[in-house]
Amino acid sequence: MSLPRNPRLDWKALLPVIAVWISLLSLMVGPGHALAVSLLLLAALPLGVKLAFLAGPLTAAAPTDRPGSSGEPPFISIHIATHDEPPGVVLHTLESLARLDYPAARHEVVVLDNNTPDPARWKPLADWCARRGGRFHFHHDTGVTGAKAGALNLGLQRTDPRAEWICSVDADYAVEPTYLRRAAEIIATRPGLSHLQFPQAYRNVSPCNAGASAELGQYFDAYALRSAGTESMLLTGTLCVVRRDALEKAGGWPVDTITEDAHLGLMLLKGGRGLFIDEVQGRGLMPESLEVLGGQRQRWAAGNAQVLRKVLAGSSAWPGLSVLAQLAAWLCGACLLLPGIALAAVIPAFHPQLPWLAAGFSLLVLAEALLVCATAKGSLRLRGQAAVARLALLPEAAIGLVQGLAGRKLAFVRTPKDRPRRNSGRVRPLSWVLAFAAALFLVHGDASIALVSGTLWLVATARGWLARSLAAGEKRGTRPRPEVLLTPIRR
Repeated sequence: MSLPRNPRLDWKALLPVIAVWISLLSLMVGPGHALAVSLLLLAALPLGVKLAFLAGPLTAAAPTDRPGSSGEPPFISIHIATHDEPPGVVLHTLESLARLDYPAARHEVVVLDNNTPDPARWKPLADWCARRGGRFHFHHDTGVTGAKAGALNLGLQRTDPRAEWICSVDADYAVEPTYLRRAAEIIATRPGLSHLQFPQAYRNVSPCNAGASAELGQYFDAYALRSAGTESMLLTGTLCVVRRDALEKAGGWPVDTITEDAHLGLMLLKGGRGLFIDEVQGRGLMPESLEVLGGQRQRWAAGNAQVLRKVLAGSSAWPGLSVLAQLAAWLCGACLLLPGIALAAVIPAFHPQLPWLAAGFSLLVLAEALLVCATAKGSLRLRGQAAVARLALLPEAAIGLVQGLAGRKLAFVRTPKDRPRRNSGRVRPLSWVLAFAAALFLVHGDASIALVSGTLWLVATARGWLARSLAAGEKRGTRPRPEVLLTPIRR
């Protein structure tokens, strides 16, 4: 399948615009202030987009129930892309799909294992599907390019010709028996939809990782829920249902970004509509170490920044505020001020701008945490823990933002689900920045440097708290053990 190639962003074409902007500002406020104002506006853009969207009226989606509807339900093909996954986890997902309350003749399950080198990791899945037969099909491929998107595109080629809708389910997500039936009811009431998205939820939540779970859920509580009224929901990869002809018209799952789900959602919204359904129809496994959570957040931030970069490049129609806010949900522009802070601290001519840049940096970091606290669901304590978790993951989000905007070619990294990594809470770039800020404070004794240092120490403290909380969960054995992976699913 040939995929459309998106044009690269021509930064040279933007240079005249940037030059005119800075020249005008320089005439009005001086060169130093022009640099500070430009950096502050750029850094505040993600937060400004999110605040503008969340401050608007909440428009509820129209009812999606259609009692007493008749007729043959649509044929739905469920695709599960796996790579080096723990067999027990995937088998739990397959067992849940075997219990679907949906006509067996109107759906299929296609398991797509790609590039798994150890047969012990994929043979149990092949054997299970062979024993079940019927609607379960297993494929093991090597040399697959494009990571998860590449595997899903192979699945699209192998889909039953009768399939009208394609459903993507992550390898660790155990779905409710009502999942497909509920999706079919919604499809019947919205004939013009191109895709549906159900929320992501987790079955291994405990008091130790509840804050991190609430922080992850804030995306759905705030951004996805508000998108339902305008039917402008993007995709988040799992528990989504996409109209087959719309997917094929888009060229399949895009392989040139590492958040292929959000990218595909943007492509589908060009001529379609996407609806968020605020009903939990499946639960997966939440990462239980800071390193894994951080790696996941870095990938999300980098991938969404890649998609935003393509929008700037003109490869996509300019999206509405809802879509921009969803893409910016994991982004915080405070990190973009650090080069300016360093420049103002070491070059005397720029010293007057240091207080403004330092104050902007601290305010943006704190505002990001307060926004999570204000829009997440749960008790005040739980929302506070979610805000601390957001602070803890800001370094990875910052690295991902810079990587995505810079156009760096990034590899898709699978989120491991079988063995938690150590919870050290360390990130080397943060340590370097802390050391640099401390050194500047000792040299200059400037209150602005002290403010930046204090903010960074706050982030480091949040990382330590989150790492210790997750480590406590590991010690208490909150992860599902292999022998209980096939227990009944509970809401």
